[in-house]
Amino acid sequence: MPPRGDDYGPTPQIAFPRLTKAVKVMLIAVVALFVVQLIEQQWLQRGWFAQYIALYPKLVLKSVQLWRLVTWPLVQAVDVSAVLWACAGLYFFGTDLEESLGTKRFLLFTLLAVLGTGIVASLYGLVHPVYFTAPVYGVAPLGFALTTAWGVRFPNKRLFFPPVSARVFVWIILGLAVLSILARSAHESPAASLGAIGVGWLLGRYWDRIDDFLDRRRVAAVQAKRSGGLRVLPGGRIDDRDLRGRKPVDKRFLN
Repeated sequence: MPPRGDDYGPTPQIAFPRLTKAVKVMLIAVVALFVVQLIEQQWLQRGWFAQYIALYPKLVLKSVQLWRLVTWPLVQAVDVSAVLWACAGLYFFGTDLEESLGTKRFLLFTLLAVLGTGIVASLYGLVHPVYFTAPVYGVAPLGFALTTAWGVRFPNKRLFFPPVSARVFVWIILGLAVLSILARSAHESPAASLGAIGVGWLLGRYWDRIDDFLDRRRVAAVQAKRSGGLRVLPGGRIDDRDLRGRKPVDKRFLN
């Protein structure tokens, strides 16, 4: 079943997307934490961010420090250009996704992307021991996941520049990203970025099923709240729980 996202037709999109609520908070948080991290590392010569919230596969799998599976994007490499590119991807692709899914569902979408990518990166450390003790961090993999999901959900959306569809544009961007990832694989684990691409594709392709499941749960919760805990007994019979503690009825006086 194809995604239910709006394709926006064949007309090229020229205007910048409207900054949505969750994306705005994410951008502010990324920039603020990056400034704090620069002060911490460059001026104070500390490494608290990487020490406590970066993703170390060894600490996740052996010491069961599971919070690292969702906190690792908060740590950034000391590279302004990398952070700016990641923020640009979050802005251009995250806003469309948030408008399509809604703020709450978009936050859940982002959490699942981060968690899934963290799991892939941790398991890759078991396969490639070199990266078992190496840290994984940075918001760039999340940008790859959102970019891939955006291309899956809006495949026919036309861009003003380059004049191609979203499907073609995303695969061009991801192809260049894969080359860059493989070129840096000797120093950084490629599992996070490549895993984010795979997780983004899966979420973008099958999000409608997750969405339907969440809708059914919401409807069931509303119906349970409206019923007020009342029990309906089939056939008007008395529930066995209602007979507990009662004295047996003397059938001699029933007639």
